[in-house]
Amino acid sequence: MINMRKIISFYNILPLFVWICLSACNDDDNVDNSDFFAAAETLEVHASSTNIELDGNEPNKVVLTFDWTEARQMPEEYSVTYVTKLDIEGNDFASSVRTEEDEGVFSRSYTTEQLQKLLVEKWGRTYTKPATLQFRVLAKWDGGSKYAMPEVRTINVDVRPYKPIVFDADKVFLEGDAVGADKIQMTLTQENEYLYAALLDLKPGVLKIPVEFEGEINYISPESGDDVALSADKIDTLSVVMRQKGAAVGWKITETGEHRVVVDMQAKTVSVYPPSKQLEPLTLEWKYNADVAEDIITTTVTNLWLHGNINGWGTPVDGSFTPSLADPQVLVHKGTPISGSQIKFLIANISGKANNTYCFSPALLNGLRQQKTLTYGVSQAITGGADGEQRNSYFNVPSSTLVVLDLRNKKIVAYK
Repeated sequence: MINMRKIISFYNILPLFVWICLSACNDDDNVDNSDFFAAAETLEVHASSTNIELDGNEPNKVVLTFDWTEARQMPEEYSVTYVTKLDIEGNDFASSVRTEEDEGVFSRSYTTEQLQKLLVEKWGRTYTKPATLQFRVLAKWDGGSKYAMPEVRTINVDVRPYKPIVFDADKVFLEGDAVGADKIQMTLTQENEYLYAALLDLKPGVLKIPVEFEGEINYISPESGDDVALSADKIDTLSVVMRQKGAAVGWKITETGEHRVVVDMQAKTVSVYPPSKQLEPLTLEWKYNADVAEDIITTTVTNLWLHGNINGWGTPVDGSFTPSLADPQVLVHKGTPISGSQIKFLIANISGKANNTYCFSPALLNGLRQQKTLTYGVSQAITGGADGEQRNSYFNVPSSTLVVLDLRNKKIVAYK
C-alpha cells in the first residue's frame, strides 16, 4: 500500500532540492552550497537600444550602452562584485568578452568600431543580416558566514555590422589642403606590388590618402582615429586602417617643400618624410683596391654595373638600375634578365679600373671572400668594399628579370 505521507513529504522538499542544484551552477564560483543567504533580487539590466545598424562613417560613436541597477542589499560582512559578459546568442557565453567591473560602475558602452570588430573578427558574422548579442550581468558576493546566491540578468540586442572595407587598392591618391586643389595619384613601385610611393611638394595642412578599389573610394587613415602630427625627432611610420570617407582622418603637414610618402598595403603602414628628414642616396668615399696610397673618390650610388664571369672581367655591363621611389638607397633592375655565375655589382664604371672598383657582393665570412647562389624571392646579405676579399666575392644569379639591392639594409633579392 502506498504511503501518502511520504509522497507528500517528498514533494514538499523537491523545490529546495532544485534550488540547491541550480545554485551549484554558479557562473563564476565553485562554492559549498550547504548553507545559503537568499533574499528578494533587485538586479535589473537595460539596453539603450535593442536593434542597431552600425555605420562605418562613425567608428568612434558610442552606439550601445548597457546599464544595470544595484543588486539586493546584504549585511556589511558581504562585498559585491559585478561581472559583465558579451557574446553571440547560442554560444552560452563560451566565447564572451568578460569584464570584472570597477566598484561603483553600473554601465558598459560600446562604439561602432568595437562592435564591428567583435562581430566580424571575433565571432565571424557578416553584414548580410543582424546578429543577436547577449549581454549578461552577474552580481556575486564574497565574505559572510553563508553562501549568498548570485543575481544574474541577461538581455538580447540585434546588431547588423556594416560591410567590411577590404584593405586593397587599384589606385592610391594623395589629397587635402596640404596637396592643393587636385589630388595626386601615387606610383606603384617596381620592386614591390604592395608598395606605393610619391615625391611631391606639400604645404602646411592635412594630407589624406584616398584609395580606389573595385569602384569604391575609401581612405587609409591612422589607427588613432584623429589627424596626427608628424614627430619632430623621428620618421613617422604609422599603422593604418581603411575607413569610409566620413570617418577619414589624415596627417598634419607642418613643413613646406618636397615630401616623400610611402604606403605599404601589405604591412598596412604609411611613412611620411618631410624636407627636414628626406631620404638621400648612398654616397661613398673609397679608394681603388682600398689602397691608402690612392686618392679618395666620392661616388653617389644611383646605378650599378655588372662585372665578373658575365663580361669576362672586361668592360662592365650597365645594370640599368634605378633608385626606388620609396627609398633612393634601394636600387632596382627590372626588364632584361640578369643571369650568370660569378657576378658582383660595381658602383662606378671607370675605364681600366673595373677589377679594383668598390663593389657590392656576398657578405664576407670572418673577413673572407664568399660565393653565393641567389634563390628566387629569398633575400641574402651583402657588404661593400674595394679590398681584395670583397672584390673576389661573387653571386651566381639565375635568370632574373627583377633584381633589387637594398643598400640601406644591405640585402639583395632576385625574382624570375
